[in-house]
Formats: sequence, structure tokens, C-alpha cells
Amino acid sequence: MLELPHLRGIEDKRRAQGRRYDLEHVLLCCVLAVAAGADSYRAMARFIKAKFQWLREHSALRWRKAPSHTGLRAVLLSVDQPAVEQALRSYAAGVLEAGREGGAASCAIAIDGKTLRGSVDRFADVPALQWVSAFAAQQRLVVGQIALSGEDKGSEIAAARKLIEELGLSGKLFTLDALHCQKQTLQAAVQSGNDVLVQVKGNQPTLLQGITALAEAVPASQSWHHDEIGKRNRIESRQTQVWPIAAGQAGADWQLVRSVIRVRRHTEVFDTRDGAWRPRSEIAWYVCTRDLTARAAHDAVRGHWMIENALHHVRDVAFAEDASRIRREPGVFAQLRTWALNLMRCAGFDNIKAARQLLAWSDDALLNLVSADQH
Repeated sequence: MLELPHLRGIEDKRRAQGRRYDLEHVLLCCVLAVAAGADSYRAMARFIKAKFQWLREHSALRWRKAPSHTGLRAVLLSVDQPAVEQALRSYAAGVLEAGREGGAASCAIAIDGKTLRGSVDRFADVPALQWVSAFAAQQRLVVGQIALSGEDKGSEIAAARKLIEELGLSGKLFTLDALHCQKQTLQAAVQSGNDVLVQVKGNQPTLLQGITALAEAVPASQSWHHDEIGKRNRIESRQTQVWPIAAGQAGADWQLVRSVIRVRRHTEVFDTRDGAWRPRSEIAWYVCTRDLTARAAHDAVRGHWMIENALHHVRDVAFAEDASRIRREPGVFAQLRTWALNLMRCAGFDNIKAARQLLAWSDDALLNLVSADQH
């Protein structure tokens, strides 16, 4: 049976008179259409028309005919976007709870922003929409997101804090890049019963100088070494070192910091043009409000970049999100992509581009996609 229970309770704010297409099944059909390759309102309407009889047979759908693309667009533009987001968070929290395994890496959630480049409307002087997403790295699941207008980095910082506070999670380790190395962000996480691991760069010069001096004066308590050979024509060696510290050791303004982390990376990249290996080395610094082992710190740092590889890159390549020219309420379609992506991840799909092809070809795969949500 085709149904998405978490979308059932979203209030339809349209007046009842003349309402031909109920919101629950509009959202269901649109999520399935996006999962099966639809990247526009016209494509979603074509999917529903082609699958109309099959949709009626496998769901409670009782429409007399398939809606037009303008009808779909009108319904979706009227939808309560915060309610759709809340349903997504509820769904994701249930998945996380069902698959809870323990360990720092399994409870790590990366937060980062992404701009929908094609959503800019220069004629109306409307900047591109930006999403700030919270992404469970191990489960490859979007657990929450906030939409911003424009690329104001201050707004992204505030949105990250809001996500941490609103998600209602506890015992998680939020990982963020250096933009979010702010005292208020650490406070927001700790007050919500969570922790933060954040990179430290030149935007916090006093903190960076302090932890560098500390690492030079005291030997690391733990160290973890990891090598990767042959991936993407490179040899990479990483050494992760951890210094547990007491409150205030990182500076008077950073009382919540409980560990300092240094990651040394040495990479040799094979240049296919001349057959030479090009070496490069770098050092990255992190602070964390939790006392981590070196192995856990390594896994959390590496896991953070899953949001780039398994979310942002997938949305751009598999869903062609940046190429989308939807400019009126582009967040609605972005939410449909997130729902489709989460369903595919929970159904066990790894290659999302190939999964969309399979879902377009196989009715059984579509049925199993929604069944994975129910169970």
C-alpha cells in the first residue's frame, strides 16, 4: 500500500470548496515522482498521468483524473512548508532512534549550508535560496533543514544554532566548519544536551593561538593513524591527536571546550599528465565540548565531509538541483527532493542516480521504497 504516514497530518489550508486533489496524495505522488526522476512540475504531472491507474490500485487515491502541472503547482505553492519540515524531522528522528548503535561516529550530525544557484531571480531582485541542513553522516539521512534567503553568513550561523535547538535530539555530536566556531554555538549545543566538534581557523585567532601553544607544550594523550592508498589516484596519510583539557584551558571565553584535536594530513596525488606524484601537507585544528578518543575524533572529522559528498554533491549531480530554474518558492521542490533522498537512503540505495532510473522503470521498486518508510 502506497502511503507516507508522516505527511498525513499536514493541514491543507485551501478552502474545501472546489478541492479536487487532497494534499496527502498530492505530496505522496510528487515525492514518488521526484524519486523516479521528475525534476519539474511538468515532469511530475507526466509521471502521475503515466502511473495514474497503478497509483489508484496501490493507494487510497480516488481522483477522477490526473492533475495538470499547473494544478500540481498551485497545490504545492499553498502547502505549509514548516509543517512539511516538521514531518521530515519527525520521520528522521524515528529512523535515528530505530537504528541507534552507539559510538561517537554513529551519533555525529554534520551541519552545513548549500545555495540553490538556479533559484536566483534577477528580474525580481530575489537572491538564491540557501539551505542549512543537518545530516546524520553514518545513516546518510537529512534530519532537519532551514531555508535562508541570500548568502548572509551571519544568517547561516544563526540557522545552525536554531537547528541544534529545534531538532529535539540529545546525546549527539554536531560537527561544523570554522564559520561556526562561535561561543554561542557551543552553548546552544550543550544546553540542548548535545556536543559540538568545530574546526578552528583564523576567524578565531586568540583561540587558535592558545590551542596551538597548548599542543606544543604538552604531549598528546592519544594518537590515531590512518592510511588510504589508491583512492582517486592518491595516497593519503592522516594522524589525529587529542589533548583533553579542563574548563578554561582553551581561554576564558571557551569554558565549554573539553578537548583539542590536531589532524595532520599528508597527501600524494598522481598526475596522469606526466606520471609524477604531487605531495601536499596540511594541519587542521578542532575543538570539542566532549572528551573524545583519537579514533572517535578521526571518525567525526572524516564524517563531517559526508555532508559534501553524500548530500550536496548528490543533490547537484543526481537531482540537478543547481540547474533547476524554479524561482517561485523553490524551497517546496527542495523539500520534495529531501523526502525522496531520505526514502531512497532508508531503502538501501547507495547510488542515487542509478536508483532514480530503477524507480522510473520498476513499479515494484516504487512499492518497496514506501514500504521501507513504513517499517
